[in-house]
Amino acid sequence: MLKKIKFTQIYLLLILLSAFGLRTEKVNYLAICAGGDANEIINYRFFTPISFAEMSNFKWKSDSTFTANMEDWKSYLGGKINNEDLKKIIYDASADDMQKIRAYITEGKMLDTKLKNNDVIKIWQKNKDLEAIDYLYFAKTCEIQSAKHDTWADEKPKRDFEKMRWLTDAGKKYYNEKASNPFLKVRFAYQAIRMAHYTQEYDKVVRFYDELIKPIENNTTSVIKYWALSHKAGALYKKGMQGESIYLFSRIFDLCPSKQASAYLSIRIYEQNEWEKALDLCQNNDEKATLYFIRSLNSQANGLEEIQNVLDIAPKSEKLSYMLAREINKLEFDLLDIDLSKNLLFMKNYQGEEITQAKKNVESLKKIVTRAIADNKLKNSELFRLAGGYLEYITGQPSKAKAIYQDIANKTKDNNLKNQIEVFQLALQISELKSIDDNTEDEIYTKVKAIKNEHLTDFTQNAFSRLYETKGNVGKAFILRNDVYSLKTRGDVAKVNNLLEMVTKKKPTILEKELIKDKLGDKNAESDLNEIKATFLFAEDKLEEAIKIYQSIPSNKLQKIKNDPFLVTIKDCYENCANSTEKGKYNRMLLAQKIVNLKKLTEKNNLEQAEFLLQLGTVYYNTSHFGNSWEAIDYYRSGTDLAMAQEIKQNKQDKYVSNIYFDMSKAKYYFDRCVTAALKTGDNEMAAKALMMAAKCEQNNYYLETTTGGFFIPPTYLPKYRQSFIRLKKELKDTKTFKELKSTCMYFNNVR
Repeated sequence: MLKKIKFTQIYLLLILLSAFGLRTEKVNYLAICAGGDANEIINYRFFTPISFAEMSNFKWKSDSTFTANMEDWKSYLGGKINNEDLKKIIYDASADDMQKIRAYITEGKMLDTKLKNNDVIKIWQKNKDLEAIDYLYFAKTCEIQSAKHDTWADEKPKRDFEKMRWLTDAGKKYYNEKASNPFLKVRFAYQAIRMAHYTQEYDKVVRFYDELIKPIENNTTSVIKYWALSHKAGALYKKGMQGESIYLFSRIFDLCPSKQASAYLSIRIYEQNEWEKALDLCQNNDEKATLYFIRSLNSQANGLEEIQNVLDIAPKSEKLSYMLAREINKLEFDLLDIDLSKNLLFMKNYQGEEITQAKKNVESLKKIVTRAIADNKLKNSELFRLAGGYLEYITGQPSKAKAIYQDIANKTKDNNLKNQIEVFQLALQISELKSIDDNTEDEIYTKVKAIKNEHLTDFTQNAFSRLYETKGNVGKAFILRNDVYSLKTRGDVAKVNNLLEMVTKKKPTILEKELIKDKLGDKNAESDLNEIKATFLFAEDKLEEAIKIYQSIPSNKLQKIKNDPFLVTIKDCYENCANSTEKGKYNRMLLAQKIVNLKKLTEKNNLEQAEFLLQLGTVYYNTSHFGNSWEAIDYYRSGTDLAMAQEIKQNKQDKYVSNIYFDMSKAKYYFDRCVTAALKTGDNEMAAKALMMAAKCEQNNYYLETTTGGFFIPPTYLPKYRQSFIRLKKELKDTKTFKELKSTCMYFNNVR
């Protein structure tokens, strides 16, 4: 008989409960080409009454064979062995190394010092365990033939099937002749079975398992017997015996944690008769419960039906706890969105098809849970009662939920359940908050921190953010759900002002201290926020206010402008712009001061007025998204920004984003004034340059106003967007600027 392990070991594979098949509560942005935080929560999961090692999709899990095999060998060798020494022999040493080790022990031949001092070698030197050495030599010889190939390689390595067939028979021979104990016998048998599998001799795989493993399976606790069984199960599948294969893989899944992942992935149920055959092979209802449990893990499975199936035949099965938790987690995925406007706890009415279906599933699960509790056959009735209370909670019946929680808390001795109840009670309290102040925040957040539940912590901050937004604390509300980088790219002066109030408070709350330390730069928070505020003011053209703030912060915090913000060019540049005396000369404060001075100079009606107006138009152009000095008023620039700006223009973008960085009105205003002033003084070249730059403003306005999506926007020759080019062609043909445009600019040449 195969000995059953405790089901608590099932947590080693847990995907079980990740819970959503192909859906998870977190997004790993490190694995995709997109922005965002790694492991960012997208849906809340509060029902976690059982301890699991990891919540992730089983599809991506691997077997834990290394650890299991190392523990097996440790036990065989006596237990007290350095892990690294054991690894060097079992995994790193070659077949040739094993021959040298044998010669060292039997004949006293030379051996590398590193190997000589290895704990395993020292043990073998004392007990002369040549059987183990011979087995490892054989195993490493087999490994050469069965080693996995690089899936990215152009060619797969050619296996020597003749050699592998010889190794198959040799393994059986050594099983009989070279091994005197079950630990090594089962391993020689495993290698023989494995070689037979790789040569596709499936009948031999089955026969060898029955002849070599079955007679000694009760004499060894080695995990290798289950590894060998997985080859038999695979061979049966290849022979068309799907029902038998499903059954054996289910036993491996239940009994061998190190092979649970591959066992689960190897179970393929295509036909009802295959499923019924597997059920018929089960020796008892617990084995049938395992099959229902495995089937429930499929993303397309009816989890409620599978729970009922197990309740009908094995109500004391430990698997029911996992199945119940998994189904509740699936409901949480649909009902407890991180967007609180879509979160059931904050919605006045059910909305949408998904929410409606989830509600039906909740009611169905409530009936199953209620009936199971009433039948009084459960091993873990407290967990089912806890689930019943939670189901009342997520469907908006807080009074019923509270009563159930309190009753369980008064009676249970299970600390996990007590902790779970505390999570529920806090989540319920938080969802019912109508207002927030420092005392309430400290009281609740202290309790939340003590529990150390990631989802509850995030939920709390999310709910607080919603309340502070309503209260007018827009900065604190924003930073609770975002970081300082988002503040720079999606913030505004009002948010920064609110955050400045927070960081300069005499007695900040516990949460505020965390936000200041973790998100706002700790001791530098005030100066960093002031720099952001000044830059927002710069972008709004509130230059005097911006300069005053810039002057109050350390000069090393002032952003350098790498290009010349006064550079006039036909073609926009962002990198490798032309050199000039002004290139690299400015930081944000110096540039703001320069603009203020230029504005004063343009008020004088003299010969230089046109030059100053051209400089002003150019600096406003170059500090926009389209210019070479965009970093003067912004923190981030992307090729996708234009598409976002188009949506803002069409009122499709969110409230946080501004189009100020795409605004051409100031630049165009000063270029138009420059044309007038230059023509008055007879400076046609200056007027032509101003018209050329004004034409770029018109072109950029077209980019913003067009409804054409995508990165490529076709050119336009509508008069609305070509007024400056038309005027330049009519009035200033004799200028250098006209000739340069004619030789380099397709848009200019196509204007009629």
